Amino acid sequence: MPGVHFSSHTNSTLFTNCCNAAICDDEDKCPKCGREIPYTSRGRWHMAMIGFYGGEKVKKMREKARKK
Repeated sequence: MPGVHFSSHTNSTLFTNCCNAAICDDEDKCPKCGREIPYTSRGRWHMAMIGFYGGEKVKKMREKARKK
């Protein structure tokens, strides 16, 4: 199943895993090949964060942010 990822720590643009194409929040298909990219924009962001940082680090970052 296609998903999304971040390209670096300093770029918040989501890219599709299937074609490495940038995808906007309002798109539900890869702009290059047309494969469906599941989840809402929030779900995709969550998927990309876990893919880039790992689940434990994301959990710690969110706990720290909640304490502020």
